[in-house]
Amino acid sequence: MQSHLGSLDWITSYGLMLMLALVTCWWLARRNAKKNGIEPSHIDLVLPLALLTGFLFVALRPDPRIQLIPLIITCLLVVFIYSRVARLEFGRLTDAFALPTIAAIAIQRIGCFLAGCCWGDPVSSDAFQWLGVAFPAGGFAHEEHVALGLIAPGAAASLPVHATQLYEAAFLLALLAAFPRRVAWWLAPGTLTLLAITGYALVRFGIEFLRADHVEFAGPFSIVQLVCVALVLVAGAMGRMNTNAWR
Repeated sequence: MQSHLGSLDWITSYGLMLMLALVTCWWLARRNAKKNGIEPSHIDLVLPLALLTGFLFVALRPDPRIQLIPLIITCLLVVFIYSRVARLEFGRLTDAFALPTIAAIAIQRIGCFLAGCCWGDPVSSDAFQWLGVAFPAGGFAHEEHVALGLIAPGAAASLPVHATQLYEAAFLLALLAAFPRRVAWWLAPGTLTLLAITGYALVRFGIEFLRADHVEFAGPFSIVQLVCVALVLVAGAMGRMNTNAWR
């Protein structure tokens, strides 16, 4: 765990990766906007508006466990309002952000790993011990394991846990690599967005089983997983409604 950059206490690894993720999303979205026939300056306007609104909404929520998905949904609402005001096609505008957002989430998950947040359950199987990561004393995982009585307060590190942050980043990067770039621009407006939402929801659904903050809400499933299922169903329904899925 490397929560700060060297001796610079005012620069956190999480904050640095967050900035890198946002800049990457902005840069890639501007490139995509040109391909979609949208003036890139619209990206310069709507991205800060969406992020500021999304972060404000997340900060005001009483439950901090579900942050990323509400952020994405809030940003989508802001983009929708902007598209109406600017008289842009909503699907084309969101498609410009679809894959860049997946890339940004993957980058930010590396920041989560460096900060020690969003960690996983202890690795219980001997066959998968090589996947375990022990976070040092003072980290979130270490504090949780001490509180649960799993390790002594003076232990130098936590138990080896699943690096769910890196798992998610790896799956998202694989999703980006597997997506056919040439096909993307032949899809009807909005279809790429629906595919990106579905892909992320499926990845997050699986990762949730290994996360330490997984709290069962309905059977073995958490609230986050139920939201992921809802996103997949809504995206699938909207995709079927689009009878002109291919140009």
